[in-house]
Amino acid sequence: MQNLIVRRIELKSTIYLITFFLFGVYLSLGQLLRFIYSEKFISISISEIALYSFCIVSFGFMVKKITKEIIILGIVFLFISLSNFYGIMIHGWNENATFYAIRLITLIFSGYVLGKISFYLYGKDVKSLLDFYLKCYFILALIGFAIFILFPDSSSFWIFLEKYHIQYVGDPHFKRFISPYFDPNFYGIIACIPFIFSLSLGQFKKEFKYQFLSWFFLVSLILTGSRSGIGSFLILLFYLFFNSNNVMRILRNLKLTLILVIMFIVIVVWNLSQTMFFLERSINIHADPSATSRFSDFQFGVEIFKNYPIFGLGYNYLILFTREHTGLSALHSSILVNLISFGVIFFSIIMAIFIVWWINLNKKCKKLKKDDLFISQLGRRMLFYLLIVVFFSSQFNHCLFYPFWLIPMIALFTYLSSYANESLKNHSFRISE
Repeated sequence: MQNLIVRRIELKSTIYLITFFLFGVYLSLGQLLRFIYSEKFISISISEIALYSFCIVSFGFMVKKITKEIIILGIVFLFISLSNFYGIMIHGWNENATFYAIRLITLIFSGYVLGKISFYLYGKDVKSLLDFYLKCYFILALIGFAIFILFPDSSSFWIFLEKYHIQYVGDPHFKRFISPYFDPNFYGIIACIPFIFSLSLGQFKKEFKYQFLSWFFLVSLILTGSRSGIGSFLILLFYLFFNSNNVMRILRNLKLTLILVIMFIVIVVWNLSQTMFFLERSINIHADPSATSRFSDFQFGVEIFKNYPIFGLGYNYLILFTREHTGLSALHSSILVNLISFGVIFFSIIMAIFIVWWINLNKKCKKLKKDDLFISQLGRRMLFYLLIVVFFSSQFNHCLFYPFWLIPMIALFTYLSSYANESLKNHSFRISE
């Protein structure tokens, strides 16, 4: 009997390690493993399917009883399913809408499972966990720099990928850092995550590599030329300056300043035309086609919402309207997309759940301050970053359900929540003793 238990534990650990390895591959290589393609559906990467499969298997080892977290997940999944079913009743069956609904549920589920696996593998060694993430994002950015140098015109990169049966229809970008995620705007928003990690570790470990990585990810972010990404970073930086005593000292490091100046000169010289183009677009934003199309896009969405205000269209049935209007599968504003999809009632419930969860986790992070300053500070920084993305970044790019942002964010916050619950439980136990 004891041998069976030991074997089960060993099998569980092996499955968890494989799942987390696949997670690392997924984050690092992004869309480069996007071999599975269908004209009806979006193309999917092999790593994504493998990751989902192992997350399902891992969950089987994980569940011993129905917890409060699982109940909340079940409620969210129920809302998504009911919304999609409502769309079917109103508009008829649409395979794309149902596919996206199933995918969203799978994304949220996988993020939760990966967060639990993170805590199982790393426990309270949060710094080692962040090192894992930084390695993944560093590989991602390195490949991104290779793409940036070898394929300054993204259209030539799409053609190159087709030779290897990787089907991707993306916007044309010239001298913009698209990364293996194939989108400068999404990468610009995501690059803030490793910046926070490296900056936080640099404060506590005082190692040059973390200080260098902070600038490394910042340079890659700037090269995206993404106004929403750079804007999100500036808001984040403003918060960091006024909520940390050590950030300015780290950023004023003489070695880093020298590296920054050199990198800045290289960027300007290499990308002079794009730098001027970026400034011109930002100054004349009222006449910029990208900005005006987003405004028109938003107005179009508001008109749809007026016709379906209570229960919405049904999750992702917006695609029936946007494909004809813009040729895209959704609008640019995530909040508007969700409002149209779920309607006022479901959307309000989901927002209420999000706000209550955010407030509770923020309180837990503050309580941890005396026992573990690092995790407390990291948690509050990530929570503020989350607010930036939800209420600012996602209004210009529909990034809230973007897989390469959503999965790691859910995984990270699930880990932080598990860490906080464990620490506070032990703390209350010590007090009672």
